[in-house]
Amino acid sequence: MDNPWETISEALRQAREARSAVDQYANQMANLIVPSLRSVDRHTLAQLKRELRLFDAKTLKWRPTR
Repeated sequence: MDNPWETISEALRQAREARSAVDQYANQMANLIVPSLRSVDRHTLAQLKRELRLFDAKTLKWRPTR
């Protein structure tokens, strides 16, 4: 049996790789969904809108979270 710490370490490595892949493809996914926003569930749209309130379109930067 593997050392439990090695198992945890491997799981964390895989999680970091998955997060990196999500970040890498986020812009491409957003470009795909923009034309179809009107068909997105209203709860998901509300969540997206809450998140986008932290983005300053003038400076093109994210505001710090509260």
